[in-house]
Amino acid sequence: MRRLWPLLLLFLAACATLPPPDTAHIYIYRRAIPIGPAPDMNVYDGGRLLGILPDGSYLQYDAAPGPR
Repeated sequence: MRRLWPLLLLFLAACATLPPPDTAHIYIYRRAIPIGPAPDMNVYDGGRLLGILPDGSYLQYDAAPGPR
């Protein structure tokens, strides 16, 4: 098993993506809440709709620098 760790790390590093220059990857997570169904959550950047998050999901987008 110890011999597989370097291969696993190499595989994960090869799968990583870099954001375009002058931008950042933004991840927004929403936990799953086992109490009951919750309404979907709309996610905005300023006035622009980025996506809709149901329970237990995440959203990733590239953000340009500047005020929001």
